[in-house]
Amino acid sequence: MDETQIKTLLGELTDRFNSLRGYL
Repeated sequence: MDETQIKTLLGELTDRFNSLRGYL
């Protein structure tokens, strides 16, 4: 995996985490 793929995956996870936190 290259660095840009990792950053993209981390960005998606962070977005999902933030939206989940918004529901709580």
